Amino acid sequence: MPRIRELARKQSPATIVVVAAVFCNMVLGGSGLAAPLLEAALQGLLAGLAVGWLWSASDDRLRDIPPGVWIIAGLVALLPLAQLVPLPPAFWHGLPGRGIEVRALALIGQDQSWRPLSMAPNLTVSALMSMIAALILLIMVASLRLAGRTLVLGAVVAVGLLSLLVGAGQVGGGDGVIVRFFDPGYSYLAGFQNNRNSEADILLIAMICSAALIRDLVLAGLLPDRRRLVLSTALGASVLFSLGVVLTGSRTGMVLIIVAVLAQAVLVKPWLRLGARNLAIAAVVALVSGAMVLYALQDNAMTARALGRFHTATEIRPEIWQDTRFAIANYFPWGSGMGTFVPTFMAGERLEIVSATYSNRAHNDYLELLLEAGLAGSLIFSVITVLVLSSAFKGFSRSGPRIRGQVFCAISVLSIIAVHSIVDYPLRSMSLGGIAAVFAAFLLNPQGAGPKNRAERSKLVE
Repeated sequence: MPRIRELARKQSPATIVVVAAVFCNMVLGGSGLAAPLLEAALQGLLAGLAVGWLWSASDDRLRDIPPGVWIIAGLVALLPLAQLVPLPPAFWHGLPGRGIEVRALALIGQDQSWRPLSMAPNLTVSALMSMIAALILLIMVASLRLAGRTLVLGAVVAVGLLSLLVGAGQVGGGDGVIVRFFDPGYSYLAGFQNNRNSEADILLIAMICSAALIRDLVLAGLLPDRRRLVLSTALGASVLFSLGVVLTGSRTGMVLIIVAVLAQAVLVKPWLRLGARNLAIAAVVALVSGAMVLYALQDNAMTARALGRFHTATEIRPEIWQDTRFAIANYFPWGSGMGTFVPTFMAGERLEIVSATYSNRAHNDYLELLLEAGLAGSLIFSVITVLVLSSAFKGFSRSGPRIRGQVFCAISVLSIIAVHSIVDYPLRSMSLGGIAAVFAAFLLNPQGAGPKNRAERSKLVE
């Protein structure tokens, strides 16, 4: 522990600013539409931290940021900005899905005004601000050296543990308990997030990062290389965070526990001393044991409520996806504008599924991106995927065990988010959007900023 404290003390002010930004984004970025002022405050805070980082970061750190980071940042910011550019009536009248708008504006004599591509410019501006916050984290984390990235892993695990502590009060407290930040009647474990699905992702990511952190600290010589220490820490984190995921009631989150546990096993494999066959057997044993524990706890009210959510007789997502595909067809290939899902979806929603509630998201980030960003968004997403994966492959194949651990951790985290995005919208949370940017930065600069020779990388402060 003294050596870990020494590591933190010897970091540059710029590194501390980056770690603080990651921590604040995870804690304050989960409000969504429930607390827009909190999101705005976080965006201002991140902008201020970015200024402080620029002031304190050395020129060498800035030069070490790979070109791919700047390419991604430029493409992501350019998309909503282009959607906000006013267009002449001769152009926007011909855009798909604008016929009703043209006729409505003609009634008040405004049909010849210049209009942007976005159907709701105010919502696109809001989306742009959230995207810029994630891009700030992408750029800052890409400037970190290995030791700074170790502290980032520690920050992610710390927020996961804090959210579990808060969640204990949310689940066990009575009506109106103060730690239910966004909905006093919401009795599932939500931590600092506005919904259980986002919290499940936070806990799964923290579970993976806990194994990556202990591996990283041992390989850096900051903790003793003891098998019991590594395995007991990973196992304890697995049990603790898995229980938290179950208490969120997130169905996909509970399924993804399998992915997180397997990622942990790969990260601590050198200490398991198991071959591939035995590792697979151990994974099966762990899964069966977990299933038996859940079976034994089925009479527990909270566990039964969480497992009861797997009854899908009233599942509405397929209906939402069908109407989203209809909206995509109406606005393709240009899209309706970032952040405009609600008004464009409601305009084409089938009457038979209209209810007192409304769909705030498509519950599929890929469909929602295609609706809002059109063909351009799909191309940008493809470019980003290629850049990140190619960089990750190079980093994994050409680096030592410490860097490979960080790279594998980042791949696992992004895989959790990518899979959950099929049935939900994790990237629409500032917390998870920021986490995705953080670990994309790990992959885009896999060896970290700073000196590249092995002797300097072996120092305590890298």
